Amino acid sequence: MMGIRRRAHVRARQGALASAAVGGMGTSAWSARRSPRIALAERLRPYRTPALVGVLLAGLILAAVRVEIIRLRYDLANSLTQVTELGKARRELAARTRRLHDPKQLAVQARELGLVPPERVIELPPQRVSTPKP
Repeated sequence: MMGIRRRAHVRARQGALASAAVGGMGTSAWSARRSPRIALAERLRPYRTPALVGVLLAGLILAAVRVEIIRLRYDLANSLTQVTELGKARRELAARTRRLHDPKQLAVQARELGLVPPERVIELPPQRVSTPKP
């Protein structure tokens, strides 16, 4: 024996199918059963556009942040390359400075330039410079 609920459900479904065949959903129990979902969709419809705009803006912001991160990575790589090159140049300049201050190296360079030690040294007494009075 079919229960009352089961019979009502079967009748409502048959009524909905019959009214759908005629051309409309009607006010049967079938459409009443779906109405909470439809009502929820209707209540959320005004928020659909702002939500889509928000999602779009969030996507654009994430894309901009990603592009900025990539740009910063390239800048960092270029800076690290420059630091490496400057460190190498600094080491080369420090080595050259040590060579230029080395007395043995200076003697070799002086001979190459034709400089010879002086035969005699003349020492001059310091002179006093007088400042003019205004």
